[in-house]
Amino acid sequence: MQQKTIPLSARDVLTLQSLRNVNHTEPVAFIITGTLMLTMGLLMAWLLRMHPQDTGLWIFTLFLLGTATFCFYHSRKKRQLRNIFEELLKANRKVTYSGRLIHMELTPRNTIRYKFEGGRSVEAYPLLVQDGASPASGYSRRMISAMGLDRSPVTLEVAPLQENTGFMLHIAYEDQPAQVSEQPILAEDRKFIMKEIILLGIIFLILLFVLYLFISFTSKFSKAALLMGWIPPAAIIAAGLIILLSRYRRSVKSATHKIVITGVVTEKITAWARVGKSSMLQTWYRVGPETFESNDASLAHPGQKLQIAFTARKDGSRGRLIAIR
Repeated sequence: MQQKTIPLSARDVLTLQSLRNVNHTEPVAFIITGTLMLTMGLLMAWLLRMHPQDTGLWIFTLFLLGTATFCFYHSRKKRQLRNIFEELLKANRKVTYSGRLIHMELTPRNTIRYKFEGGRSVEAYPLLVQDGASPASGYSRRMISAMGLDRSPVTLEVAPLQENTGFMLHIAYEDQPAQVSEQPILAEDRKFIMKEIILLGIIFLILLFVLYLFISFTSKFSKAALLMGWIPPAAIIAAGLIILLSRYRRSVKSATHKIVITGVVTEKITAWARVGKSSMLQTWYRVGPETFESNDASLAHPGQKLQIAFTARKDGSRGRLIAIR
């Protein structure tokens, strides 16, 4: 295995800057949200003095205070990550490892260990970004499994944290490049996307209906808790989702072409990810130099071909994910 230290490329700097900037703004959002939750929690606690037997008000107060604690904790974690990315940018260096990969495996430290010919190994945190989501948590997802294309020539680039460990910036399986083409969007592509939009809207309406039934039990929740606690957040979330779905629909309808990426799967990583309000296992497939997220863990294994399609923006960049198959 060959190893050398070189300066960060312009692409590396942009990646680390975006991660630093996201981890600069998100702590502020967590602090604002935490402060609002704490204020509402204290207000609910004051109302408890007048309604000490209201079980629902007790539950809601504890929920607000717990959410505030969660927000303040994550704000601190985000600030720590921001400082790490700031130090990596100041250091302005990365380490490249080139050689024949013997095997890759998941470690107890939530890193991926790449074992190279000759007995040397490197550990890296892969960047697993969700489609349309912030990249801030991409390096910290809890991985469940990882497998790769063994016996392949590989070049791995990492921003070092310590010896033989760092954040993965880029990895190339030299003999498995991806093919990229631009094609017209077909009617079936639009139908597929619109079905997903409609399904998302239906799921959200069901959740709102369940929430309505839940808060309708006035024997459990007081009128004060209902008016001051539940209705405003539900209205804000509903309005936000309607705006999001509207923009998504417009962007899809205005697209005329799609970007199609075809190649052999070189890595397959399954990790926990936030989907709506819950956590689900998602799978990332590496084709060429990039990873693509899917909720289907049976699409392909390393060594098999996969095709990913995105809408093409006017500037030629990738837009919304259309399909992965």
